[in-house]
Amino acid sequence: MELVYNPIQPNKILDALQCRSILLWGAENLLKERALFTLSNSLVTKEWTAFDLEILNCSNASVDAVIGAASQVPFGSDRRVVILRGAEVLRERNRSADAERLAEKIAALPPSSCLILVAAAGEDDNKRKTAISPKFDAVMKQNGCLVSFKTLQTPELTRWISDYLKPHSKSLNLDAIPKLIKATGGELQRIDIELSKLIDYTNSRDKITSDDVELLCQSVSEDTLFVLVEAVMHRNLDKSLSLLGEMHRHDNNPQAVAGKFLAILGRQIRLIWQARSLAEMGLTPGNVRALPANALDILPAEGSIVQISFKASELFASARNWSYSQLRTAQEKLLLCDLANKGSSTEEVSLFSADVVRNLQLLVIQIANC
Repeated sequence: MELVYNPIQPNKILDALQCRSILLWGAENLLKERALFTLSNSLVTKEWTAFDLEILNCSNASVDAVIGAASQVPFGSDRRVVILRGAEVLRERNRSADAERLAEKIAALPPSSCLILVAAAGEDDNKRKTAISPKFDAVMKQNGCLVSFKTLQTPELTRWISDYLKPHSKSLNLDAIPKLIKATGGELQRIDIELSKLIDYTNSRDKITSDDVELLCQSVSEDTLFVLVEAVMHRNLDKSLSLLGEMHRHDNNPQAVAGKFLAILGRQIRLIWQARSLAEMGLTPGNVRALPANALDILPAEGSIVQISFKASELFASARNWSYSQLRTAQEKLLLCDLANKGSSTEEVSLFSADVVRNLQLLVIQIANC
């Protein structure tokens, strides 16, 4: 079987569930992760995830270890799922023997197994004619399912952006769409980051304008921004200050850097707070996609962890390192920094000032000491 993933019809991926092996490959990593989340949640009973779902990496797992794990009898689910990441290394010449052995073994997997291989995107994936190799691909098509994730074109991107914003009761003005696509190169991973910033920045406004996109979606390295927020929430002060300096080198407009950084950092603090609240209710990352009513009641209507349930595991892990008091302090410092950046007076005038660059540095230091 062979499928081309369509984000407009994401549940079409469920057709692959009839197969004992599935290979996800192509240019869009974000779509792969969402498809992987859908597949694993459909195959493994939540209560038995620890027993019936195993994640391996092709870089350090032997073929025998992979097949052995996939061939185990499931405990409480109908199928046992093994996710094999790093499958792109099987394209390398020195791994061709492993690819051939794995292809031979895949055909003999028991009906209770599902081996999901994930090949990370490479620079040439839109031009590739094979996922791994002609022989490996042929085995997958005959005995499993080969799913490709192609770069979306403008009409598909426009629809994807609209669907992304609907749960937040927002829409993007038509003249802003080409600017967003140009700023991100049409890469969904980057569009996802930019939309998150725009949602937070526009707050209660339902329309995201072209001016909003121009302000927030300039040429600052988005990878740097994401890694910076992660470093701050891990209280890694040296790395945070170094990355913050890199942000300023990429963009000589301190207010633009501050707008992007504070929007994403504030969102991350709120999401970690939600994760901690759910964990204290005895819930796990696997529960986030279908929360009970009493859990939904404590979550905000906008910016809810439910809307990014595929990131729940990461957020729950971060929440273990933060108390409510520390999160509250971090949020308060962020708001004071934002007020000072916008020229408003604050009670902590000795801490934040009219110097935006200095304010961001002080904020990072304050959060590291929470």
